[in-house]
Amino acid sequence: MKEKAPDQALIEVMLSDGTVIKARKLKMRDLLNATAKDATLKSMQLVAMAIVEVDGEQRKLSALEDIANWDLDDFTKVSEAVTSFSGVNVDEAAVKNS
Repeated sequence: MKEKAPDQALIEVMLSDGTVIKARKLKMRDLLNATAKDATLKSMQLVAMAIVEVDGEQRKLSALEDIANWDLDDFTKVSEAVTSFSGVNVDEAAVKNS
């Protein structure tokens, strides 16, 4: 069984309320596991999959329970940061997987 490297590359983004999130790079399996038919929800699923830490606590977020409550500006900021960091365009990925 492979263990995750402790020095795995993460990106840090601060939300408008001061919350600091850390996210990992997206992987191909994340694109396959984002199953929503709606492009917005699929983007939310991908962002939720990438986030590994919120304010220093390891967390696994839900697109509908957690990210749906974010300000749109915060979502856009995190989504752009994660996709740029990962080298993926979420909108293109969403269209390809529809």
